Amino acid sequence: MTTWTTQGRPFHTASLTALLVGGCAVPPTPLGLSTEASSTGSGLSSSTSSPVSDTVTSSGPLESSGPATTTEASETTSELSAGSTSMSTSTGPGDTETTGGGLMCAMGLVDCGGTCIDPDSSFDYCGASAPCAGNPGAVCDPLLEICSLGTCTDCELRYDFEGGPAQVNSWSPGGTWGLAGATPVTTNPSVSFDSTVYGVTGQDMGFNETSQVIATPIPYRDTLCFRSWHVDRGGLAGQDNKTIGLRIGGRVLDPLLVDCAGGINDTLPLCAFEMGPRDRSDWDHIVLDTSPLAGANAELFLGYDAGGVQIGFEQGWYIDDIRTGDDCGPPT
Repeated sequence: MTTWTTQGRPFHTASLTALLVGGCAVPPTPLGLSTEASSTGSGLSSSTSSPVSDTVTSSGPLESSGPATTTEASETTSELSAGSTSMSTSTGPGDTETTGGGLMCAMGLVDCGGTCIDPDSSFDYCGASAPCAGNPGAVCDPLLEICSLGTCTDCELRYDFEGGPAQVNSWSPGGTWGLAGATPVTTNPSVSFDSTVYGVTGQDMGFNETSQVIATPIPYRDTLCFRSWHVDRGGLAGQDNKTIGLRIGGRVLDPLLVDCAGGINDTLPLCAFEMGPRDRSDWDHIVLDTSPLAGANAELFLGYDAGGVQIGFEQGWYIDDIRTGDDCGPPT
């Protein structure tokens, strides 16, 4: 059982009453949280058969014991040189089947681009069938959808910020956190987003902001995902650091989900140094593992710390389309 703590006090997620909330269907791969949660794969494996050589060599003249032997050798050579990649379907436990591309995949899987995929859950080949080149299925949005039973299905949207102030009136922001339609002008030109987003400019107290926002409690399952856009130092040497956590009972659970300067999921795109200019459509898809808290209501905590130094190109950090579910996309 995974245990999170709140300021040193143990917090056992198994003691929480599970909430039945909508979501998606495939557990995510954990993103390196300091928990003991683990996941196992589906157990399906694929293998590629060794290619059959189409070259027949001989150290001497091919001997023949009669017409029948000559015919058999000729037929064998013809079969070997045919270069056929088709394979037959076997029956029984561990069945395999040919999908037309020369790759032997487990039953129910399809060879797409040289990889055995599950058309019932693949984000890139949702609903594909053999031959995949002619029946590739659909490409699901890795944040907004999952592939469930061969169909791209929406994950559960919690906040898209299109409702304006009414949607976030119970949030508790500090500093420059709030709804936004554009970034400030710095050494980079202002960027106008296609829709209303939520973020922080980092320009409180003369570009030296240390602030946070706490969102309304929502039910969590295995995944928290959202779009992220920033132009700043990404947490380098503690400057423009971003932290993400979940709060229960007024206390942030330990460990955090993200701490760019503290080495927690610091390889995520939101922790990267971005000098700009950056296009308004250049959003990062962030997917975080919240499975240790599945079934609980929690507040989302977002922190931003400019680090006391301002170079002048920073435009802040913005998020959009916050979703939860059993899998809102493959881990980034």
